[in-house]
Amino acid sequence: MLPFVAAALGVLWWGARSDRLCERRWHLMIPSLVVIVALIGAALTDNPTLRLSALVAGRFGALANLPVFWTLPSAMLAEAEAPAGLAVVSSIGNVAGFVAPYVVGVLRQVTGSFSSGMLALAGFVTITVLVAAHLTRGYSQRKQEIAVLLPDRQNAPTIRINNDFGPFFWGS
Repeated sequence: MLPFVAAALGVLWWGARSDRLCERRWHLMIPSLVVIVALIGAALTDNPTLRLSALVAGRFGALANLPVFWTLPSAMLAEAEAPAGLAVVSSIGNVAGFVAPYVVGVLRQVTGSFSSGMLALAGFVTITVLVAAHLTRGYSQRKQEIAVLLPDRQNAPTIRINNDFGPFFWGS
């Protein structure tokens, strides 16, 4: 239950933080790097408390980048290309969601440990981070070019959310 509570908080907080700062690239990369470190840490420790802590951090990172991730295809592709881009991304995710459990299971049978599966997943996430870093490397520059065309943000309407978390959670 603890990993899912951390993940729920991560989705809300990290997505709101990315929107507030109008920054996407590093808000995608940082949680992914947390996942890599967490999977490697969980694989290399035998201490149950440390392993649970690593898995909580990994689940936080795995879901915290989702709201940021899904803004990128439609922001980076032309309006006519966005539906096809979203379909490709979704298809790749579905294939990965199907293949990854089998890879972990095969590695578990071969090695007798889930550690090899977690290391393999960390490797897959590393490849994903490298691809995403390459694809988004010019995104910040394009965002700055677009910002020149937009009206001043201080005069733009804002949406206020009533919540019990206060300004720390959503920002000011």
